[in-house]
Formats: sequence, C-alpha cells, structure tokens
Amino acid sequence: MNDDQLTRLFRSLEEQADPDPAFSESLFARLEREAHVGGYRRGTSARWVLLAAALLVAAAIGAAAAFGSGLIKFPFELAVASPTPLPSPSTVASATPVPSATASASATPLPLASIPQPASIQALIATHDGFLAIGSAPTASGDVNVLLSAPGDASRWQSINDPGFGRIFDAAAGSSSEIIVTNTKQDLSGTFKVWRSTDGQNWTLDTGWTTDASTAPVLATGGPAGFLILGTTGPTSNVWTSSDGKTWAHAVIGPAIEGAAVVNGGFLAYSQTDRKINASVNGTAWQAVSSPVNASGNQTISRVFSVGANVVALTCPVVEPSACSVWTSTLQGPAGSLSDPQVMGGYSVTAAAGTATRGFMWGYDLTTYGRVAWTSNDGASWSRTPLADAALGAGMPGRFAVGTSALVSVGWTEPSAVGVGRELWQSVDGLSWTPANAPMVPPAPQVPAGPCPAAPTLQQLVDIGSAKAAACYGRTSLTIRAYSSDCGGCGGTGFPRHSPDWIAVPGGAPWYVSTTATTPGGLGIRMGVWPLPSAHLTLPKEGTQVELTGHFNDPVSPHCRIIPYVAGTELPPVSVAAAECRQALVVTSFTVVGS
Repeated sequence: MNDDQLTRLFRSLEEQADPDPAFSESLFARLEREAHVGGYRRGTSARWVLLAAALLVAAAIGAAAAFGSGLIKFPFELAVASPTPLPSPSTVASATPVPSATASASATPLPLASIPQPASIQALIATHDGFLAIGSAPTASGDVNVLLSAPGDASRWQSINDPGFGRIFDAAAGSSSEIIVTNTKQDLSGTFKVWRSTDGQNWTLDTGWTTDASTAPVLATGGPAGFLILGTTGPTSNVWTSSDGKTWAHAVIGPAIEGAAVVNGGFLAYSQTDRKINASVNGTAWQAVSSPVNASGNQTISRVFSVGANVVALTCPVVEPSACSVWTSTLQGPAGSLSDPQVMGGYSVTAAAGTATRGFMWGYDLTTYGRVAWTSNDGASWSRTPLADAALGAGMPGRFAVGTSALVSVGWTEPSAVGVGRELWQSVDGLSWTPANAPMVPPAPQVPAGPCPAAPTLQQLVDIGSAKAAACYGRTSLTIRAYSSDCGGCGGTGFPRHSPDWIAVPGGAPWYVSTTATTPGGLGIRMGVWPLPSAHLTLPKEGTQVELTGHFNDPVSPHCRIIPYVAGTELPPVSVAAAECRQALVVTSFTVVGS
C-alpha cells in the first residue's frame, strides 16, 4: 500500500449524527428476541434465552463480519441489483467439478468420515486451501469436538484428530493459514489460547499471542490482511491483529467495540451503539472513519466483506428488514454517490462472502419466502437468481464458506417422519447445490422404537415423547385425564415467530397439564398442549382435574412455518415447523372432573 492510499485511508472523520433514541429502542427490542452467540458456542437447551448484547449483535450480522456504522473512509457507492443473472463467464472454476445428482447416483460414493453422533456444526470457514467445519457431539463423558476438513473442491471430507483443543470458541482463516481460539475450560473460565495451522490438519499452540491473563475474546475473524481477535466490549476494547497468525500486535480502541472484520488492505472494528467504525492498516494505529449508514437513514451495516479490491457493505434496518442497500468502496478514487433507492427491497440476507474474483449474498423474499442468491464479479453490480426448491434442503442457511473453486454451506437433510437433520452442501457457483460427501451433522431424527400404549395416560405420553406419540396415534382422538397447571417459567422469549401463531410456538405452550395437582411454580411433571382456537376454550385454574380430548398431527401442520424476526437469521425449511406442529397435542375439548 503506497502513501497516497494511506492518506486516503485515514481521511478525517465526517461529522457524526446525533444519537438516535429510536435506534437504541429497536436494538433493545432486538436483544430481547434473539439468543445467539457471536463466536463459537455449543448449543444448549435454553437456546432462546437472551445472552450478552455484544454477542447478539455479532450473531445478527454475521460472526465474521459484524459492523455497525462506518467503513474506512473510502468513498461508498450504491451498488445496483438486477433480477436477472449476469452473463459472466467467470463463474467459480473447479479443477474437479462437483458431481451432478445423476452422476452421484451412478458413481461409487467415497466412504464417509466417521464422527460421533449426533453432531452439530457451529463454525464453517474456507481455509487458504480448502474448508474446515467445526462442531461438537455429546457423549457419555461430555461434549467432544468434531472437526471435518475438505480440499478446495469440497469433493471429500475427512475427520481431524483433536490435539487437545479444549472448548473451541471461534475459528478464522487468513490468506495462508488458519487459527482456532480455544479455552481450557468448558465454561470459558479458563485460559484462552490460539492454535495455528497451515494445512487444516496439524495444529500448533501459540502460547504467546497475549500476556493478558484475563483476556475474554468476543470473536475471531480473518481475511486477506490476516487475523483479528476482538476482546470483550466496554468503554474500551482490546484488539489483537496478525498478518500470519504467529506474530500478534495489540491495541486498545473504543468505545463499545462489538464487531470486526478483516478486508483487503486492513482491519475494521465497529461500535453498534454510536455507529462508528475504526480502521487500521497495521493493527496498532487505529482511526475513526466514515460510514455509509450516515446516508441511509435508520439502517445499520449488517454485512461487510471483500470482493477483490472492493469492500462491500450491506445495510438493513435492525429489526424486521424490509429494504436493504448494497454499498461498495475502494481505497482510492473520488467520492461516490450516497443516494439510497433501496435496491434490495423486500428481502432478508442471511449470509454474504467474497473472494478475489467473486461476491455472493444469500437470502429470501420476506413475502413469499422464496430463496435467492445474489452474485457479482466486482461487488458493485449484483444479479439475483432464484434457487431450486430442493437446494440446501429447502431452507436458507446462515453459514456459508466461499473458497476459490467451490462453496460450502450447512443446509438440511431430507425430512424424516419426525423432523430434519443438517448436512453439508456444496456448489461451484453459489446457485446450484448438491449434498456433500460428508457425514450428517446431525442425521434426521427417527421415531423411537418401542410399543404404542393402546389408551395412553398422560404419563405414558410423557414417557414415549411427542415424536413417538405423533407416529403412534396419527390424528386419532385421545381422551386423557390430567391436572391443569401453570408451568411457572417454562418457555422463553417467543423468538422466532411461528405461523400459525397458536400451535407449537417455540416460546412455550399456552396451556400445561400435569400428572398430579401442582401449585404455582411448584414441582411436577408437565406437558404443553395447544387449545384449538375454534373451540373457544376457557382454561381452568391450576390444580383443576380435567378430562381432555385432543389429537396429534393437526390438519394445519403442513402449513406451519418458522418466521425469522431479526435481520440475518436463517430461514428453516417448512418441514422443520411442520414436524413441530405434528407433534403438538391439540386440545379440542375438556370437562372438569369432580368438584
């Protein structure tokens, strides 16, 4: 980078707008509705419980490119999106083409890697020469790490031995190596460490990346300029940067830095609360810089990534996006237009990434839920293309990794009778997708074995589980004696939304019944049930013994859908919500027993 580029990079900060109370209120509402960690976390049963605000922000905008309000003060120009594909011959090339569905059926499949099940993938990165998927699986002795690697064409996946990582927190890829950030204790109360690899297989522990014993990273990210690890947000934040993952530079920036990314030519870190961006070309000298958000009203930056020498920023409203804009910039050139005609109105973007020659975004129509992909050769002009119905398992994931000759995503499996699993998918152009030659992560659930009680009691329904019950009894009307109960804290935040909103809502059932009489907040074996709206039932008080009539597999089940609430949240396939609705016990009537 020459002196002229550095001069343009560190132009003076534009006058900042006054704080926007509406933005703070909408952000707070958003925080109450989502629980996702901005960094690598294992899943828990309380997945909808509100976690740290800084981590939520990172999740809502993407763990590797979380930005709030400004980029290096290079001129931002509004990109143009087209509904028709770009007639470009520069589709991502592959030395070994991905087999078509027909070819896959006739060819002899390669043996699958062996991993513990049920496994799940929490991080997916494109390394400098392939791909790396990182996850976990429960075992009798506790959770174990699951690591899978693939070459650049994603043609085969193999399991990687764990060298003693401990709890994996996050992972990132640079131009010639990869890092994994870990902690010595599962509850993250131990020491954070950095592991480095140049082949994705063999890992070396770097014990000298920081001398701060109380370091608590929020995220790790990588890109053309190297790596960045961001410390816990506050009045100031620690930032560690490296060009190679071996030698690290430390800086303190702020206030309230909550996200970061590595782009072509430098490092970026942002503050959500005041919509400011800090930039550095060497990781030690940081300066506040301007932002496209200043020109786009109530939007905030939800994605930032590089396409060659261009930097791309996607700006959207914080909650329930209805119109997004794409902005591009470079390190040099005259200031561009900051007009804001909403080039992507009506879409939500779940993921975005770029390489030296190609840019990608994926999302869905907020009205029809039709899934689409946007592609670009330069980050400035974008083409929108619908995806095939079965692509990626019929949903729109939030995890994609873009390599030089292939792309990978964590999509969904074919549905079983009781739900769907997750699996890796691969593509050469980001538009046509096929399942990868990799293990399911995890496989689709199956109906548990065992007999079906002829006339089940509530206790028997609890014992066999809702999936088994739905398979056993179909839509047969069941009569069950139970006690009306107030769950006393069951449920969650009500995120995400569910359509229709009266059945199988993840936030909790509207009515609970128990095997014995309960008291408010007291112990008891409870089961959630869903009163049929057209029955107009008035629920009895807690402790009332009732005889209820209901059924599984309600006719509305095929029409159920999970609706994301926050910008950037993945869109599950219809089969996920349909399975949840089939397993909901719908109450059509009840009578009070005795007095």
